[in-house]
Amino acid sequence: MEELLKENPLLQKNIEQLNQRIGKVCLELNIPKLGSESKLLRPLLGFAAIGESSGDADDRQISMALAAVQMIHEASLFHDDILDAATIRRKYNTTVNHKGHAYALMMGDRYIAAAFKLMAASGSLSLIRLFADSIEAVILGEIQQNSLCGKILDFETVSQINEKKTGALFSFAAAIPFFFEKADSQEAVIKQKKHKAFGMKFGTLYQHLDDLLDYAPHAESGKPPYQDFMHKKWTLVLQGVKGFSWEWPLDKVQKALEEQGRLSKTAQQIMLRIDELAGEAEVLYVQSKIVFIIFESWKQKLQAVFELKFSKETHV
Repeated sequence: MEELLKENPLLQKNIEQLNQRIGKVCLELNIPKLGSESKLLRPLLGFAAIGESSGDADDRQISMALAAVQMIHEASLFHDDILDAATIRRKYNTTVNHKGHAYALMMGDRYIAAAFKLMAASGSLSLIRLFADSIEAVILGEIQQNSLCGKILDFETVSQINEKKTGALFSFAAAIPFFFEKADSQEAVIKQKKHKAFGMKFGTLYQHLDDLLDYAPHAESGKPPYQDFMHKKWTLVLQGVKGFSWEWPLDKVQKALEEQGRLSKTAQQIMLRIDELAGEAEVLYVQSKIVFIIFESWKQKLQAVFELKFSKETHV
């Protein structure tokens, strides 16, 4: 999906501006620089909301908090790759595969320390508390998912897991600008709540989309396909597959998904949800087009992947 994002000049300009902000505060605090392959999707959601705040917020403080979000996400990727024994991430060799478990673990820990250093420098105690709560939710979501590997779950449980492990950090990021408004108004508190709620929905939907693309090997998602199946992690894609068993070999799963149309049905569900959230975003993001460009890139990805799939079926 990052390829589609890079094709949009307006979004690319915003990403560059955000990168400059993050790079500046990281240099100031002697914090490791982010890799150029970082998509910055989580801090982008907060960056998009800056124009919706009162305008008297401290840009430096906001930048510190946005950088902290990306740092903690990067830390989670180091640790995820260790747990999953992943070899490819964002089309590159993973740190654990290239330099081993110990180095990857320590790099993840370093980024966690960097994230809290940034949050402390931002100066908002209430935001630091929310940050800690968000990280705890991410960890609990991962624990819950891993404890349920090899089990068949209902939709509510899958959504609950995705809300924790992915939605929580998006929810935190979306509300950041409103914690730094100098006027401690009730309006700022209302905006915090609304943007947190939207961020949760946005992040959860993003995880559902990522889970779907894991079962589409032609999607070029930047990592090997079928990782969720290999690790026996139940996702929305498998919901409703008749007679499913974790004892099935991969080719039987692929055949069932194809015959029962689960990939296209899941894609349609996600497309509808994107449109619903875009409607909510029209009220929340008046000054920025970032969120709408991201939604459009998701839809383009879904259309491209499933048009390719349809084209292959046509030639059989």
